[in-house]
Amino acid sequence: MSVKMPGLLNFWSVDELAECLDGVGKELYAKLWSYIPEKGDGPKGVEVWNELTEEQQQRLADAVYCEFPDLKADDEDDSL
Repeated sequence: MSVKMPGLLNFWSVDELAECLDGVGKELYAKLWSYIPEKGDGPKGVEVWNELTEEQQQRLADAVYCEFPDLKADDEDDSL
């Protein structure tokens, strides 16, 4: 089973996801921060989505929808 990526990941960088979502947990927080280069900006969430395990993808999706429940309905509508 694949996890549907929340649309928010098209806009938020990995550091924003790590810092602004309460439900990411310590392991995923560290994983997201590992994508930040020494200089320059980090990638958007969409750019690293396929590098995450299915468990990490689920945790990130759950954290997004917990923080922004209205986005889940929007994302489901987009897939129709």
